[in-house]
Amino acid sequence: MDIAGFMAPAVCLIATGYVNCNASLAVFLIIAAVGFSGISLAGFMVNHLDLAPLYAGLYFLAFAGKFVKYFEPYCLFGSTKF
Repeated sequence: MDIAGFMAPAVCLIATGYVNCNASLAVFLIIAAVGFSGISLAGFMVNHLDLAPLYAGLYFLAFAGKFVKYFEPYCLFGSTKF
């Protein structure tokens, strides 16, 4: 899973460099690269359960704290006037 999760985005990003002036294809390849990078999490997220099952909950707490970054733009633009 990790190989596919790292190689597919790499191929998409390298192919983006060879797109001449086709902007829609370049955007599609970048979006595909980001989408394929999620495959690497399938192999990565279960690794801590195999190595240290007693401390796996601490990892999930740290991971849950990262979801705050998705709400920051709404809080910033909601509190400012343009």
